[in-house]
Amino acid sequence: MFALRKMITISKHRPYMLLLVVVFIMVAFFFMHHETATQILGCAPHPPHVLTMYNDLAYPLRTPDLSVDAIISTFNATTGRLDGIVLCRRGKQPHKMCIPGGYVQYGESVEAAVIREVEEETGILLLQQSNGKEGLKKTSMRQFRVFSNPLRDDRRHTVSVSFDIEVRDGQMPRAADDVKDCSVMSLHRISMIPSHEFAFDHYDMLRALIFDKQY
Repeated sequence: MFALRKMITISKHRPYMLLLVVVFIMVAFFFMHHETATQILGCAPHPPHVLTMYNDLAYPLRTPDLSVDAIISTFNATTGRLDGIVLCRRGKQPHKMCIPGGYVQYGESVEAAVIREVEEETGILLLQQSNGKEGLKKTSMRQFRVFSNPLRDDRRHTVSVSFDIEVRDGQMPRAADDVKDCSVMSLHRISMIPSHEFAFDHYDMLRALIFDKQY
């Protein structure tokens, strides 16, 4: 009670002193109770060195962002032979080769997110309406692997759920949304692209899928 009266007295005569006291208490609380403070601020608990790992801190440090990536293999609709894999070039930084994909929205499953992102960036439709019901077109889609290296994206911490998608109905990609170019590339052509030409860890994703499917 005495301390409260003292603070009230200070606030009347020296308001800046009260401000300094409040700031001091907040700083002390932050360093003494780092985990609790980060929860109150909407952040995920993190060691201080994390702040030096990424170059885009406009987003608050909360839990890692969840994204999806679609490794789309296209097959000739007549012969059934593999034509290649859909690759794009980003219209935003980094302006490199990439696999179609993006962030999962709130209230959205990873499956719904990858279907949406594929349509937005390549124009390829993975769903069709049949008798009022949605179903996959002549495609197959499966979760392939989770890529979670904390430094896979140097902008901020992201975790990606990659999908293995096969398109067999003759659909061809066309660049849209934040993608500058988009095309089907043969495995031979892909093998000639240096790893540093790919954004994030998309080179590793491609290698992992090509090995897994024994293309």
